[in-house]
Amino acid sequence: MSKFITNILTLCFLNSIWLSSAIAADLNITEGWVRAMPPNMTRTAAYMHIENTTEKDITLLSAKCDNFNKVEIHKTVIANDFARMLPVEKLVIPAQGIIELKPKSFHIMLLERQAHLKEGDTVDITLAFDNDTSQTLTLPVKRSDQKMMHHNH
Repeated sequence: MSKFITNILTLCFLNSIWLSSAIAADLNITEGWVRAMPPNMTRTAAYMHIENTTEKDITLLSAKCDNFNKVEIHKTVIANDFARMLPVEKLVIPAQGIIELKPKSFHIMLLERQAHLKEGDTVDITLAFDNDTSQTLTLPVKRSDQKMMHHNH
């Protein structure tokens, strides 16, 4: 009887690994990076492309990063040459679609940094989705060629 239970538990474990890999394969996350900032800045942003290869919408619910005390999904709204970054509750990646998290658009806002990040460092960010999956990404810290705009949070 105990060998039977062991075999069942092993099958359940292997099935959960396969299911987790299959769900993770539903999303292709590419071109990720974190903006390098001067030492006096305590916040920055992460950018990436998230492609949903399924026939069903998948929603990004949250993100976390050990290098920062607070992480939020943001959308940039530009008015009168000022960029205002507003938190959004979630971000839907449409079925068979791509969402670009990029400067002056949607992005992952990293707030209250714990240590200075310089160009060439890496940051681990974990994204949580509505299909009970998460993906941890290791993103390089890079300088942006884009001009910084005045912004408010």
